[in-house]
Amino acid sequence: AGTVVEVPAFEFKPDQISIATAADLVKFATQYNAKKLDTNVKVTLADDITFNEETSAAYAATGGIGVKISDEETYYFNGAFDGNGKTIKGYVSSIPLFAYTGDGGEITNVHFDNTCQLKVNAGATDTYHALLVGRHKGLISDCTSAASVVINSLEDVSTATQYYGGLVGRNY
Repeated sequence: AGTVVEVPAFEFKPDQISIATAADLVKFATQYNAKKLDTNVKVTLADDITFNEETSAAYAATGGIGVKISDEETYYFNGAFDGNGKTIKGYVSSIPLFAYTGDGGEITNVHFDNTCQLKVNAGATDTYHALLVGRHKGLISDCTSAASVVINSLEDVSTATQYYGGLVGRNY
């Protein structure tokens, strides 16, 4: 003597993630690159993000958000990342926050302060160096950087193309 109730159709919304610490950002990059999150994920910074030497190294180990799988396949970030006007502090690395953003990727309101530094040892492979995005195809708006860019060495660059920028290494 039960009642059958028809459930109306609903639309699944992509993950909505709030990031409040450098450790949260490391976890997010790791999960995204492992394809455990929707490519259209929506991310918001809930607080200023302060890196130290340990968390900068942990983030660099992720390779940045988005990953080149092979010469034919890249797993692009196509979500929305809202910095919410928050500031990233103390990030020192040669790895950008986003390695690869796709046509649908949108990054807004992210700010790097003067304690951040892009620190590069250029090698013999094609690479994209920047703090925010290495190789970008989407939309970036209202992002700033007061970080320094330091190129320590240019080894064997005659065999490779190198792209450098304070915010974006190469924009398509």
